[in-house]
Amino acid sequence: MIKVRIEPKPAFQVIGRKIWISGQENEIFGDFWQRSKEDGLVNRLKEFYHQKQKPILNSAVFGISCVEKDPSLRSFHFYIAAEADDPIKILSHNPDLEIYTVAANEWAVFENRGNLPEALIAAEMYAFVEWLPASDYRHANAPEMELYPPAPGSNTDNDYVEFWLPIRKK
Repeated sequence: MIKVRIEPKPAFQVIGRKIWISGQENEIFGDFWQRSKEDGLVNRLKEFYHQKQKPILNSAVFGISCVEKDPSLRSFHFYIAAEADDPIKILSHNPDLEIYTVAANEWAVFENRGNLPEALIAAEMYAFVEWLPASDYRHANAPEMELYPPAPGSNTDNDYVEFWLPIRKK
């Protein structure tokens, strides 16, 4: 069962690597995550996150879909990123990465458990097909995010994922 909560967040910076997604090419996401694990990017980002004094999000590494210019277009840059203290300093030692600023916004957070990537896809589908049309909100011009925080009450064998949909009142 997908749970929903509303979370306002201040602006924050992340550091990571991006790729271009042209349309609904879902296999590109999985390939990018796999390559990022294999080449050590995910572990590097986790280190930056664990050094952060006061993280905004509760996920060491997460995905950001940069749809803020036009949420109806499904071609966008996708980052695998982490929060970090002093991203400019980190960038000077990691020129293969980029800094991205997530603007202050309010998000509808869709929590789900299950096998990845199916649990994430189910949360996204629920958000767009069921929840958003029936809500008092519309998609805000801000990025969508996929987070992989520690599971609450982690007594399950299923993965835990959160899909963060940027929202604003209709």
